[in-house]
Amino acid sequence: IHTVTRGLNRRDGDPSAWAGFGPQWPAMSRHPSPASPVPDAPDRTPYLRLALALSLGAAVSLGITRFAYGLLLPPMRDDLGWSYTLAGAMNTANAVGYLIGALAMSWLLKRLSPMRVLLAGSVLATLFMAASGFFTDATALLLQRGLAGVASALVFSTGGLLAARLGARQPHRSGFLLGLYYGGTGLGIVVSAFGVPWLLERAADQPHGWAWAWWGLSVLCALATALLAWPARVLVASEAAHPAVAASTGHEGHVADVADAKTGIDRQTRVPHARLRLRAGGLCRFWRRLHRLHDLRDRAAA
Repeated sequence: IHTVTRGLNRRDGDPSAWAGFGPQWPAMSRHPSPASPVPDAPDRTPYLRLALALSLGAAVSLGITRFAYGLLLPPMRDDLGWSYTLAGAMNTANAVGYLIGALAMSWLLKRLSPMRVLLAGSVLATLFMAASGFFTDATALLLQRGLAGVASALVFSTGGLLAARLGARQPHRSGFLLGLYYGGTGLGIVVSAFGVPWLLERAADQPHGWAWAWWGLSVLCALATALLAWPARVLVASEAAHPAVAASTGHEGHVADVADAKTGIDRQTRVPHARLRLRAGGLCRFWRRLHRLHDLRDRAAA
């Protein structure tokens, strides 16, 4: 007791000496600690259904607008008396229009959202498909096929961009989502393969019966366009709820977030557009060679 009392007497004049006695309380800061971050709400985006709905864009742009013409070529050539050169030129005009549309994508995406370009291109493709049934003049049909190629490029490019955005938000199954989108091309081909012969058979007694096939294909395009409005609306709302993800994959409406300083072209869309241009260029070279073979065949037959 004497030792403790003497120790306490030594500490009377030194307040700091009492630091080791009594309960140790945590130091209180003048500034309150920041609140813990609130966890993000669970992502309820229906990625699978969105990819399937977007695949209708691939069905319209390639499966119907581009490749269905091959089923209509024989009856149109027989009815209108086309040469092989003119018949092949129709598809060449479509490929040239596709190239123009692919080249215009960078300019359009800097001014319009991909959703608007997708829907506008699908509506235009529907109208041009329907217009093919009202013309028999070769010049008008060449122009129509070229414009349909432009519209199909708009749909296919923006649909691929939107599917890539879905894949960026679901990295573990991005390949599956992209595969669903591009698989829409096969869906359009299968539907055309079954629908066009059936329509041609039903309209065999009508003058220019192939026109009914064009109109039937335009109805399919119109139905697909109406269904494409749903993923466009959902993606707009989803990107508004997840702005960070939208910015990392290209902002909705513009591509300035990850744009090149000089050209303003989105890094994610530059490579796909280059591939589209190369693909269209290869198609043009293929059709030029095919036309030469057709010319030689016509001359030999003459």
